[in-house]
Amino acid sequence: MFDKDFKTFQRLPKVPSSDYCFFHSDKETIYYNADAKSWAMIIGIHKARKFSSGCFLHGKFYVLGGRDENDKHLTCGESYDETTNSWELIPDMLKDLTFITPSQSPPLIAVVDDNLYMLETSLNELRVYDIKHKYLEETWCCPCERKHYLWLGDCV
Repeated sequence: MFDKDFKTFQRLPKVPSSDYCFFHSDKETIYYNADAKSWAMIIGIHKARKFSSGCFLHGKFYVLGGRDENDKHLTCGESYDETTNSWELIPDMLKDLTFITPSQSPPLIAVVDDNLYMLETSLNELRVYDIKHKYLEETWCCPCERKHYLWLGDCV
């Protein structure tokens, strides 16, 4: 995590629960509050998920993709609004993604200038999330040839 006070990258403290929440589908959501410098738990999300990605965007916490309790890839996302203490389900947020393998990595995402970008590893496409219309649009083709699709999008 980037520590804005010290302007350096810092290691996050260990999550106060086991790794169970990452490897088993759950509706429990834990995030790191950089201002309070501690982990916080928020109310449960709509869809139980594991191996998902998360980020802050436009003042909300987003959870994207992952797999459900039956190990099926989820194409929905959810956004958490701290002011209302509620989650909004975003159906088909990742509907155009191609899932090559059951062990495919979580969505590879980054927030830059308050825009959410995602790398579609199976097609080498960089997409941007249209927050107004709630969908990912294709933007650029990435100049990396993929021969294998490994954990966290390794290019081999």
